[in-house]
Amino acid sequence: MEAVLFVPAAIIFIVLICLAIAALAFIGSIAVLSLYALVKPHISSLLDAWNDWFDRRTGC
Repeated sequence: MEAVLFVPAAIIFIVLICLAIAALAFIGSIAVLSLYALVKPHISSLLDAWNDWFDRRTGC
């Protein structure tokens, strides 16, 4: 009787683990995109300043 209950329980456990991984991936992607949105303006201005400096120094 225990073997009859083991297979559905194992399948349910695997499905729950897959759902948990998908939820963590979704939450993680939102967190990474939010952090990127906060940091991007600062990085963009730094890259613009670097390119301007490089153009002035090299004349390219």
